[in-house]
Amino acid sequence: MIAVDLSFSGNEPRFEAVDRTGVYPITQHYAAQCGYRVSVYPLPPLVELQASYFSCHTGNQDDQIFTFNFNLIVTHEGKEATYALNKTCSPSSPWAPREVICEANYMEVTVRSDTTCPSGTKKDDWNATLKTAYALAAPDWQVMFQKEGKQLTPITLSEARKRCYLFDLTDGRLVFRTPYGQPDSFSATVNNVPVEVIHPIMFSRHSWVVMMIDLVAACSMHEGSYDGSYLHWEAPQGQYLQLSGLNSIQVSVGLNDELWEQPAAQERGYIVETHKATVHVGIPYNVEGVFRKSFVSDGLSEFYIFDFHLEQMLMDQDHVDTKIYSHRVLTTLLPGSVFTDNIPLAFDVVCFETGIRFKRDRRPFDHLWKIGVASEPLTAELVDQLGYFMTSDNQSTRLDVPLFTYGFAYNDIGLERFFGTFKLLVWDYKMTQVHASYAKTCPFTANELIVCSTDGKMTVIADMSLAIPSGRILAGMTLRDKSCGPKETNGTRVLFSFRLNSCGTKVKVVVLYVTDNTKS
Repeated sequence: MIAVDLSFSGNEPRFEAVDRTGVYPITQHYAAQCGYRVSVYPLPPLVELQASYFSCHTGNQDDQIFTFNFNLIVTHEGKEATYALNKTCSPSSPWAPREVICEANYMEVTVRSDTTCPSGTKKDDWNATLKTAYALAAPDWQVMFQKEGKQLTPITLSEARKRCYLFDLTDGRLVFRTPYGQPDSFSATVNNVPVEVIHPIMFSRHSWVVMMIDLVAACSMHEGSYDGSYLHWEAPQGQYLQLSGLNSIQVSVGLNDELWEQPAAQERGYIVETHKATVHVGIPYNVEGVFRKSFVSDGLSEFYIFDFHLEQMLMDQDHVDTKIYSHRVLTTLLPGSVFTDNIPLAFDVVCFETGIRFKRDRRPFDHLWKIGVASEPLTAELVDQLGYFMTSDNQSTRLDVPLFTYGFAYNDIGLERFFGTFKLLVWDYKMTQVHASYAKTCPFTANELIVCSTDGKMTVIADMSLAIPSGRILAGMTLRDKSCGPKETNGTRVLFSFRLNSCGTKVKVVVLYVTDNTKS
């Protein structure tokens, strides 16, 4: 990907692809055919060129090192200037055996050249294709398109190129690419979501052996819908599941080429769900990475642009992975500005028998805030470490804080009851400032407890029923220091409360810990 500031390039920059055979202008039609995409973004004002690793004029070394050479042509004061742009890149992750790219202006399928035949393909469709291929195939490779259950007449690869299809063989992968809207593609509706499908099958016959390669691609054409808080987008998996027996194993989403796996995306405020073989994504309107452009037309309005990316990992019954990558530039108009970003998280807090519960409804700007205990951000790891319990879904988040866990403060401790207070803090995302706090004090009971307070006092409630003879008067009990008697007694229970520098307490420093030993 190459991005250029429009203040430098002007409003009408042009790109050319360069290789040793010549220079090729990247027009709108040529971009879709050859694996390029040119986009203009308002804020910050950028023009962006993105190229497939297998784009037409890209140097390829073992499918691992790719070299891109472009010219940027700009106009300054009426004169054209050309700038050479060169970049060498490598994929950030290993290639999946099969990868499908649903770009904004083209579909691309690449398969590993040694991938075995898929056992999940529909038997009747495969047998029908095989019968046709066997009857018509020659040693040279041909391609036959399936369209809505019907096989079209096979054509040679040369004829396919004339129809703007690209077929290429690298050192280890077979590549197929097509613009949208080709005569051999067809539209379908899967789970109420529009998709465009193209289903080429390459084949070649050598004697009695027919080799066939299935290169189906199905891309969601959902335009997105806005509900006032989220921009929603859907992509059905059904076409792949039906054709190849695949099962979804991982979904990642994000903006501007940055992908988050499902748990991390949900933590940032996204909605990510898979239901009835359809992936549903909700993008908060104010999530980091959204492009905004304000203008005045019957009041102040904002135009939102979402450079959205979705990656799905599927696995078939032969344990062969398929990666489906979708990219869409989604837009929505918000009449009137929305100024809710400065409202911190709001919690409902209730007492229950063994702790305090904090609950909040999820909102699209929740990712702008962090909750914490004291100065510690409350991550999933810290929740487990401290013994808290946190559950979350797309509607709400609930935090249960059990009694006697870290963060509780205690007061008015008596044999009948005592009070525990827990405070939750709401920080800004960078943890630089506390914007709100939610404290709750609840009454509790405990048969026995030991509490050390921050002001240097220890309080102990003990049940003595197993330690003293029946009928002994507890009021006469003391600690080792005979002047330290109980503050309260009740049947077999006794309460002592004393400062840590009294009642015979010994202070012992062990490494960095202070231990107090008091005997009765």
